[in-house]
Amino acid sequence: MGLGMDVACIGIEKTPEIESAAALALLKLLRFANDITRCILTVTTTDAGYLTQLEIFSTRRAMILTEHYRSPKLLNCIDRVFTETQTRLSAFPFHRA
Repeated sequence: MGLGMDVACIGIEKTPEIESAAALALLKLLRFANDITRCILTVTTTDAGYLTQLEIFSTRRAMILTEHYRSPKLLNCIDRVFTETQTRLSAFPFHRA
């Protein structure tokens, strides 16, 4: 099963650099591909820099996790939200059939 991702940008243009950074960071979640199928990354500009939000959806199409991260540096903000999500998913009690 593949792990799909949508990237949305609010207040900032979606660039190849943003999409590339997100695709690279998504690799951190590949080991969970049997339990999650989709995620949505939202990048928003704020007065203090950037806010990233990553929503994770299970194989049953239910949202199971939302992680946020703020940083003045865009690429760090993208990478960090995936790192935090990876940590939380490692402790998540996935139910296997």
